[in-house]
Amino acid sequence: MASIEPEQTTEKTVLNMKGDAAGEATVAIQGWRVAPNRPDNPCFACGPTNPIGLHLQFLVSDDTVRTTFVPGPEHQGYPGHMHGGLISTILDDVMANFLYLRGLPVVTARMEVKFKAPIGLGRPVTASARLSEERGGRLFEMESQLEDESGKVLAEGRATFMRVPASKIGVDHLPSMFGQTASEQKQK
Repeated sequence: MASIEPEQTTEKTVLNMKGDAAGEATVAIQGWRVAPNRPDNPCFACGPTNPIGLHLQFLVSDDTVRTTFVPGPEHQGYPGHMHGGLISTILDDVMANFLYLRGLPVVTARMEVKFKAPIGLGRPVTASARLSEERGGRLFEMESQLEDESGKVLAEGRATFMRVPASKIGVDHLPSMFGQTASEQKQK
């Protein structure tokens, strides 16, 4: 498997994220960087080698993280519609990765999802997340949404994430796509 290092893109570029000839492509757009992912990451949502996982890959800007996913037949609840639990999983993971990719080890403390429209199968949906409030460097209020190709909002998520020691979540290295962790940036 090829590893993808974060890079600043200056023009529309297609990147083969899987590292193989038949791999899925992700489009990186000006101002967005491709988030690195460790090959040993076991996460159901974003782990690249989890055999039953969603294999989410993230694009990062200064104030947003996003991912695009195409739900297939294996992701449905009612026939022809994406399962609500998987919608919630994607929203949770895009919010968590907003913080994780800034070097913050967090866990979801509370989450609320509003399902605004059914999500069909076979069409890409894009989840995005942003920080709405930081409380004392320990609690982070996040907002997310899932949109279809036309920009119609299909689901919205709000969550509180709690900072924990990295050792409590089994992480020995935290990335920071911004050169410093959020706490180091805040101390300046």
